[in-house]
Amino acid sequence: RQTVSTQGVSSAASDVYKRQGINAEYMGFLMNRKGRKKEKLLAEEEAGGKPEFPIKLYIWDFKQCDPKKCTGAKLKRLKYVENLSLTHSYKGVVLTPSATVKVSKADREAVETSGICVIECSWAKFDKIPKTHNASERALPYFVAANTINYGKPMKLSCAEAIAATLHLTGFVDEAEEIMNKFSWGEAFLGINEELLDMYSECNNPKEIEDAEQRYFKSLEEAEAERIKKRDKMMNPSSSSSEDENEQEKEDEKEDEKEEEEENKEKNERDKDEEEKSKEEVDEGEKDKEKEKIEVCLVFN
Repeated sequence: RQTVSTQGVSSAASDVYKRQGINAEYMGFLMNRKGRKKEKLLAEEEAGGKPEFPIKLYIWDFKQCDPKKCTGAKLKRLKYVENLSLTHSYKGVVLTPSATVKVSKADREAVETSGICVIECSWAKFDKIPKTHNASERALPYFVAANTINYGKPMKLSCAEAIAATLHLTGFVDEAEEIMNKFSWGEAFLGINEELLDMYSECNNPKEIEDAEQRYFKSLEEAEAERIKKRDKMMNPSSSSSEDENEQEKEDEKEDEKEEEEENKEKNERDKDEEEKSKEEVDEGEKDKEKEKIEVCLVFN
């Protein structure tokens, strides 16, 4: 009878398995098989040749992330990105949240000739890493993460997402999709941010990117205000009806004021016409009197 190793199964877990009627040795076998399968996949990734990718991709790795979850590490295994030394003189686009200039189509030439470099570190420890001083430091505009660690969180992008977003904004759409296709959630990132990617892609410089970003924020605020208004209306129908009544009263008051204004205008016009008419009559009377005087003078003469 072949003996199966229980390596990887703790004593506490083994007790739980026993209470549930599960063989601890069999669970150890499954866990070991899963580990061997993962090692095989990693070996296949590393054994593959370097892909034909037109854009040079680099990474400054501060060894703060879990290599099993790190998207930058996976892209290195797939030979899409290379490590870059902090002392290396780099002329490409460096992605960092501390930059004051947004990525845009204006960076296309730099990306095409020198590539993109991302900083691989933990978001929690970003403030503690050495700061770069590169002329082409760029920050990404508003995006929502789709990676498994920070799914749904604004601006908490992984290295792969940051690279894909930069490629898309600088006009390398097919290359951005190729990078995202290497991850199970990559399509979700492109889908969640489709509206933003299309909007930013129409911008030609950082200023237009910032303006588009602010318009999007404003639309989010308006949508949120409308959502709250509808929610309150559903939760407090009496309050909503009173608000509607108040609004109706205000509209009625405006209509009344408008009608009164029109009536006053018409009255003023009538008064003006009557005044002009009476003035004309007075003028005619004066003329008649003058005529009579002239005729009397002629008779006596």
